[in-house]
Amino acid sequence: MDINSPVFQTFKSKNGEVLKSLPTFNSKEDGERFLLWSDIELAFKGVESLTDKRENRVMFEIDGETVRLPLCVRYSTSAYQVISCSQKGHQAAASHYFYLTRGQLPTAIVQEPLANESAHHVDCLFRSLNGLSEDLLEATFLTGLVFRQMAANTLYYHSQTLKELERLKCLEIRVEVDGMNKDQLYAHLHELEQTALQQVHLCDCRTLLGQLEIYSHYPAPRLFLSLPEDLDSWDDSDPTTHSFRLLFLCDNPKYEGDEEGTLQQVHLSNHPGYRIRRPQDFFQTYGDYVLRVLHMVDRGYSDDYYTIPPLNTFDILSGCETAVTKGWLSKDTIESLVAKAITYLQDLSPPKWIKEPSLTRKQSAAVKTYLDVPDDMNTGGDLYQYINSGQNVHWICKEHAQQCFNEEALESLSDFVQSHNGHVNMHQATLQVDLGSTSEAEQFLVLLKGCFHTLNLSIKLNWKPSRPLLEKLCKDIATSGTVVLELDGITPDVLPQGRVHYMNNLFGDTIIPRTDLEAVALLNYPRPQEQYLFVKDLALHLTSSPVRSATNWIELKTIIETFSDLVYHGELASDDNAALIELMSAIEKNQLPAPTMITMGTSEWSKVLDLNEFTFTEAFSTDMDGQESVLFSGSLQKLTVHFKDLELEGELSYVVEANPLLQELNVSYFGHDVLYYTECIVGMWLDFSVSSCLTLIDRMADSQGRVLAQLTRRSDSYPDHLSDCNTTLSDQTIDSDLPSSQQDPLLFEGIEFLQWDCDEIFSQLDDYSVSFLEMATEQHPSVLTLFTLDISQLSHHGLASVEKVILRSNLEHLKIVCTSIDPFVSDSVAQVLRSVQWSTLKSLKLAGDDIDTWILLWMSAHSNLFSSSAKPDITPRLQHLHLHGSRLRLQLLSHPSALFVHGLMYANPAIEVYFRNVDLPHRDWELILDSIDIAFFWVS
Repeated sequence: MDINSPVFQTFKSKNGEVLKSLPTFNSKEDGERFLLWSDIELAFKGVESLTDKRENRVMFEIDGETVRLPLCVRYSTSAYQVISCSQKGHQAAASHYFYLTRGQLPTAIVQEPLANESAHHVDCLFRSLNGLSEDLLEATFLTGLVFRQMAANTLYYHSQTLKELERLKCLEIRVEVDGMNKDQLYAHLHELEQTALQQVHLCDCRTLLGQLEIYSHYPAPRLFLSLPEDLDSWDDSDPTTHSFRLLFLCDNPKYEGDEEGTLQQVHLSNHPGYRIRRPQDFFQTYGDYVLRVLHMVDRGYSDDYYTIPPLNTFDILSGCETAVTKGWLSKDTIESLVAKAITYLQDLSPPKWIKEPSLTRKQSAAVKTYLDVPDDMNTGGDLYQYINSGQNVHWICKEHAQQCFNEEALESLSDFVQSHNGHVNMHQATLQVDLGSTSEAEQFLVLLKGCFHTLNLSIKLNWKPSRPLLEKLCKDIATSGTVVLELDGITPDVLPQGRVHYMNNLFGDTIIPRTDLEAVALLNYPRPQEQYLFVKDLALHLTSSPVRSATNWIELKTIIETFSDLVYHGELASDDNAALIELMSAIEKNQLPAPTMITMGTSEWSKVLDLNEFTFTEAFSTDMDGQESVLFSGSLQKLTVHFKDLELEGELSYVVEANPLLQELNVSYFGHDVLYYTECIVGMWLDFSVSSCLTLIDRMADSQGRVLAQLTRRSDSYPDHLSDCNTTLSDQTIDSDLPSSQQDPLLFEGIEFLQWDCDEIFSQLDDYSVSFLEMATEQHPSVLTLFTLDISQLSHHGLASVEKVILRSNLEHLKIVCTSIDPFVSDSVAQVLRSVQWSTLKSLKLAGDDIDTWILLWMSAHSNLFSSSAKPDITPRLQHLHLHGSRLRLQLLSHPSALFVHGLMYANPAIEVYFRNVDLPHRDWELILDSIDIAFFWVS
């Protein structure tokens, strides 16, 4: 802060009266000036808010971040208007905030301060500092950026208060605040500083230890000390004498029921540590983190989960034998070593108060690259990786590990594993075993769960289990807490295609069910289309199946997830491929086949990134959810959409239009059969001149997501007049007065039905969808077996198409929705009824308000429907006849309808007849009853 030439902010009242001015402070970060809100509250009793010259309410800020607690106000060359609590109804009292960008800030006006204003300045600083310190004490529940900003502001204003006192001392201006003289003021300021530093320390400890409980899996210990290796030869001015050793800490947490006599605290591992190579480079990356850990160990910390004993108790050395550290680290040396390390790191880089003291998994794994590790020593400080029931990873010493493990059960598991060509590595919490039968697998799972310890597994299957058994095996293993699973030697039955394939399921092979497994790898897997490395919601497609275990799955998993996060947030461009290079290098380092693409996403949407071209080639979306940058990337070659809400169909058309390279468009529905959305989906597909393949998938509950239709279109068949205009087919009006061939002769030209398995039509059809169905049955006749006839949306031309569909099909089940018939189309309806082939029909259902009219029309379509001389192909062979009237009223059928029913019962004596909400005159009931032989008759 430039306090030699302070700048004052002016204020005025609502009526324009000029009020007192207050000093502003210069931010070190960007040079902009601020006022403390606490100063404003002291100067103007009852102030509620400020407004600018446009009467907009002024926003409070803290280091540039908007927060709920008002701390700072930006300086303005214009006078702020003070709004008090008594000024009711003022327009600016509403919660309207504005943000001044840096380009909008005015140039500061410099004024010379008066002596009494300087004294007032100190008084305001001091009171603001007291207020900030009180707020900081009350904000212990806060963590993260907001708390650290508050702490940074407190320490900043503490330093400014000291500077102002020193300045006034040089000017020989005597200052008293709240009756405290100079010495008392300095003592009080020192107390406030220590309080703020203690709060920061507590926040650091909560963050450092709280991260150990995060649901994540670190490949190496994360708590460590870096101490000078030789203080006797240390020369502050000679960097060549500055050598360090790294020592890992056992991060043992408190557990209920812990054994008495065992110290439940964080302590140094019983290990001599490792010499750090290139200390300058190491501290460039880890310096701030190491400094926070050193402060935590120096001062100590304790909460409900962890205890870090203060350094002066020397309990941090419990379990660390002097003989192991060769006398270099002991009660006599540790305090001076920690003090020197803290001083060195503080001089190297000032504390970053705002920064979180965090260590990523990638940084944790990279620590070992700076260590000088002898050949006979591991890189984990002789610590054991312990994964608890919540899948939280801890690195603990042997004594605490034995306390966590069920030694007897673990010994039984080890014996089983060794007898099955395997081994257990407790330091890395890994297990490898060969299993030769279902019974061995069941025995292994019992032993695994009985040891109450989580291990990462590599299992070789020396027999061919069924797919359901493999699914169960994976689910059972997941319940043990296993993080990484390798399966070798799988030769299962072929994965069925259909919904799984077309829904772009990340876990395409149902061997790998959705479980708590973090990473799954299939080694020596036979089918190339299923050669994936699964990392939670990621799937890395490899050029071939891995033939051996990776060197470090956890490290590889971390790199894959980091790469995925950059792609997900759009932070990785094709020309910025450092993360991609790191991924490829990690794959090669772990001796795995090269990856070709990576799939990422959720159950609602996913995307596939081609790692060679660095473009998105595939996407799956539910109701068009997902990233617009992917959907509109222009590079998609395959798009799968599952619709729950057809109103989003318009968005799909924009996506299809934006991706001219699209080769596969897969659309599924839920709640209706395939033709319900024909005009929307097929029409859209035709509109955009896409030469891709369109697949229609039925997602109704009883169909289990089967593929009903697969269409393709010749690229030379798209009409020129559509490519030159903006009108879509779905927007064009079909002229009902024109014959079908003249409506739009090019409507479905060039469409080829590669697959058509639509054997059931439940939905109401219109002219467009029934024309589509007509073409499908022309190329694939005799597929349709169930049909619902509803003419309410059909014209002459649509009914003509229905007639052709019925003639080409072998209908077994026919439902007719008996709505009123327009006389204009009655002849066409009669033609449709005449096309029904009775020789294949097994059930007939007439439902609606006008059953009688339909029966009369049907009877008129045949000169003698039930005569004994009728041709065999129209003789009824019905098994079920349903007549369902409206629920609103009882429907009385005429005598011709009774004859119709009588004729059907006479032609097939074993028919089951159902009457609901329909009735007959008494004499017609006698006619029906006379025809009953062994038929079943139901009336409701």
